[in-house]
Amino acid sequence: MSVEQVNSNSTVELDPSYRWEFDGTLAKASSQGCLFALYLAMHENALAHPIHLTPHAKSEDLPYQNEISNLSHYRQPALQAADKDWANMATLASLMSSDLASARLFLSMNPSPLAQSDDASRIPDDVKDNCSLGTQKRLANLYRSDIKEDNTMLYDIISAKNSNEEAIRMAV
Repeated sequence: MSVEQVNSNSTVELDPSYRWEFDGTLAKASSQGCLFALYLAMHENALAHPIHLTPHAKSEDLPYQNEISNLSHYRQPALQAADKDWANMATLASLMSSDLASARLFLSMNPSPLAQSDDASRIPDDVKDNCSLGTQKRLANLYRSDIKEDNTMLYDIISAKNSNEEAIRMAV
């Protein structure tokens, strides 16, 4: 590894709450009850760790599932909204204001989609906003809590520092 790689490694932004315990932030706030309780609650689960979501494994445990779904003569709702669904919802809204029986028939013939988009891994923003600070950091993937360390690079760093000092002395 070279000195450039060391400098690029040092630009990695670490989680600021990583050092609260060591730089005295928690100790300074210990005399202020509310601030200490806030810092302690934020520090409890505030370190960022990556989240790995595993996809749901599809199993063939139900061999008769297709036969059962074929027995239903009702139209199944779509998983995500398409352009025709928005037009159908506008028609349904106008029918609801005029004739409820016609609206129920129209809804049976054209069921509304289950969601706007078919993305199982999407978490709504209001749910993310109500999560703890640590969870919000993990979901945003803004910070890392691990530092890659290579002790063999110590000689390269010291020699680069010495050469920089010699260049400064010669310039003066």
